[in-house]
Amino acid sequence: MPVSQLPTFHHILAVAEIHVPDAMCLNPSSYYWNPPTTTVSRDEPRLCISFTVQTERVDELRCFTVQLRVYATPEVQVSTLVSRLNQARLQGDPQCDASLCVEGEWLPAHRLVLATQSPVFAKMFGGDFKEAGDGRVHLKDVSKGAAELLLEYMYTDRLEKCEGLELELLDLAERYCMNQLKQECRLLLWTVNAPRALQVLRGLPNPHVDADTKKRLVRIVVDNWKATTESSEWQEFQAENPLAAELLVAVSSSELTVSLMQPV
Repeated sequence: MPVSQLPTFHHILAVAEIHVPDAMCLNPSSYYWNPPTTTVSRDEPRLCISFTVQTERVDELRCFTVQLRVYATPEVQVSTLVSRLNQARLQGDPQCDASLCVEGEWLPAHRLVLATQSPVFAKMFGGDFKEAGDGRVHLKDVSKGAAELLLEYMYTDRLEKCEGLELELLDLAERYCMNQLKQECRLLLWTVNAPRALQVLRGLPNPHVDADTKKRLVRIVVDNWKATTESSEWQEFQAENPLAAELLVAVSSSELTVSLMQPV
């Protein structure tokens, strides 16, 4: 069942695949959802939904429960102090004692914030390294936009719009051992549109994109096939990866789609 047909819940960022037994596989329009009762926590991201399904027999109704994995994004409360530090940083606070160099520009920051969010930065500023002296860190192979989002996340624990920069942020999260940011980036990849999913697939293999995320990207492409084939990204994908494109065409029009919808 396409994720787009699931009911929406407050603070749920992404939903994994639902597996319904073959005997229950019906036309999606036949599904009638009861108001669900949800219990969501970051430590155990699971959600139970009870809903009623009308079968091919009009006089027969079945009710069953499906358990699926979800990812909750509770409101993040930013302390007043950190919020003020972030505003000061953006306004060129002279008290900033660190800076990130990217694309020839220096982005000011506070060592305490960087060290608190990343054990790598903590070692840089607290050990016998050049950065401990001047507080300057050179970021290689990353865009200024991704670096700015990294800093914003370090101060706010929030990721705003970053379409097109998910992989760069994921690489930075790996580089600086920021596990929560890694999780957030992977969740964002689970919610991209079909053209963006194709862009990410074009860039594979990527050591930071796990198997579940790859399967999810394929699922997005297949479930939104019309939008996929009408995009310029699809033309580029076909030209660069003709065999992979043929496989996606075959999957989109065959029973292989069912296997992609089953959980790993």
